[in-house]
Amino acid sequence: MYPEWLVAWIENPKAYLPKTRMPVYRFSTEESTAIAAYLWQNSEPYELPGEDGVAGTAEKGKALVESVGCMGCHSLGSRHAGGYLAPMGYDLVPKLDRIASKTSSRWIFNWLKNPKGFRPTTKMPSLRLSEEEAADITAYLATLGTPKPPDPKLREMLADEELAKRGRKLIFDYGCYSCHEIKGFEEASRIAPPLTEFGVKDPKVELYFGDSLVKGTYRVEFGSEAETWENWTFNKLKDPRIYADEVAESKMPDFGLSDENARALLVLLRSFTGKIAPEQYRRGLSGDEAAVEVGKNLVRTLNCIGCHVIDGRGGDIRKHYTDLAMAPPVLTGEGDKVQAGWLFRFVKKPITLRPWLKVRMPTFDLSDAEATAIAQYFNALSSDKIPFAFFDTEKVSDAQKAQGAKLFGEKGSADYEQSLKCDSCHPRGSELPEGDPANWGPDLALARERLKPRWIEHWLRNPQELQPGTRMPNFFYDYDYYDGKVEVTELMEEPEAKIAALRDYLMTMER
Repeated sequence: MYPEWLVAWIENPKAYLPKTRMPVYRFSTEESTAIAAYLWQNSEPYELPGEDGVAGTAEKGKALVESVGCMGCHSLGSRHAGGYLAPMGYDLVPKLDRIASKTSSRWIFNWLKNPKGFRPTTKMPSLRLSEEEAADITAYLATLGTPKPPDPKLREMLADEELAKRGRKLIFDYGCYSCHEIKGFEEASRIAPPLTEFGVKDPKVELYFGDSLVKGTYRVEFGSEAETWENWTFNKLKDPRIYADEVAESKMPDFGLSDENARALLVLLRSFTGKIAPEQYRRGLSGDEAAVEVGKNLVRTLNCIGCHVIDGRGGDIRKHYTDLAMAPPVLTGEGDKVQAGWLFRFVKKPITLRPWLKVRMPTFDLSDAEATAIAQYFNALSSDKIPFAFFDTEKVSDAQKAQGAKLFGEKGSADYEQSLKCDSCHPRGSELPEGDPANWGPDLALARERLKPRWIEHWLRNPQELQPGTRMPNFFYDYDYYDGKVEVTELMEEPEAKIAALRDYLMTMER
């Protein structure tokens, strides 16, 4: 990053990213420069391959940023991403509007190609970009923002060892290492007082109000009495230095909390009594509930819900699509749908299911434990609690296969016009259908490894029930969703036998 940007960021991070979670410590320019000097002198060298000014096309890069999935996490201009922090007024990851004022095009290019190569613990996934794609995106991002002119005096100051010593003390005094990994502070302990029993502190004895009431900076938010626990806590959250004076020092930073967020934190803090409820009053989690909690936290951390609707929530990126058929798929009910082993392998190493989609599933470099937790999470949410499915292909007769193949349809066959013409929407390998890609479905040659046989049957009976709004037709049954009536379509006789034949054909289909 540019040193001029670093100093400005430390002094006021919200000037660069208004919705950042990084709080404002109210450092002076001199203090910010001292901290930057310590960080600059104690950063580990990282050799970036290549050169500045990566050759790419900004126009192509803009199209890629808006299509491959960047907008699932990053906001850009008036196009805001989602994530679990969005309702609270914070961005989950940095907004990209001014990225070029922060760092060079060479760094951006290498970061896009391999985020974990620079920072192994980053949650930023790999989109498996080609050299050309990464160069194009870099060219576009390089147009967003303008770096400050190099300041020779500042760069000289960052090499000052005495200034760095002052920066080290500031980092220690303000506990910057509590959130950040900083060389030299690996064994440092937290500086803030414990909150274990904060909810039962006596405002008359244990909470210091200073001269805030006299200065007129104090808000009576709860009740008519000013000096209460609730009012002290609310004011402290809203203005962390409000009680600081010559008697009491305060180093708590300003998080810029809204009134709503301050009240929410107040309620949480009130529950910190230092006491644990007796065991008979605690609610233990079942196996499925525990799996949901673990998986939900992981899915939230990875921001899967930025792109996908899961359990009825998320999918913020979908608001950027005029045709939702081209957006990332809805994953509600995924545990009923896919085999656990396939899902485990897919999140470990994604494959292309719909090659015509521009958005792509990223590679998160998950551990086996993390991939297992995601598979268990989807299974715990499903109505089908059996995560694995075995289908004995040897029990499928040649006649059953033939009936299924006849129903599926194959262009050029004598019976094609009497078939369901499944290949008019579903590709088989590299053979893509004709017409609008928005009407296409996934490659059914993957069904054998990917889908549960029970789900295939349910889907064929009533696709709208499983995915409202799907373009998959109801071939076998007509449903009157208002009166609850179900009728066999005129097209089909013996629908259950035909559904079974199609299931058997899909589960035996070769790639």
